[in-house]
Amino acid sequence: MKRSQETALLDFCHQQRGSFDEHAWESFGEASCVELATVATYLAGVAWFGNQEKLRHVAGTLLGGKVRSFPDLAKETRFEPSRFAGLLKARLAYASAT
Repeated sequence: MKRSQETALLDFCHQQRGSFDEHAWESFGEASCVELATVATYLAGVAWFGNQEKLRHVAGTLLGGKVRSFPDLAKETRFEPSRFAGLLKARLAYASAT
């Protein structure tokens, strides 16, 4: 995943944390459906982000109903979950402190 896409996804996820909208994931144009599904699948598996069920649904929709494992998606998109989580958590913490 390119850093520019990662940055756009971080901004998007930050916005989604405060006001989750399933349809916004489908219309987000700065990343591919597979990249979005990867992020949605990852976030559906962590308790700190919330909206796990909705995120699982989003991932399934983005993948056309195909079930894919997170490791396969992460490998395909070169998604770095620990990096993404750290950056997103930092943004969320900063926003809550201001």
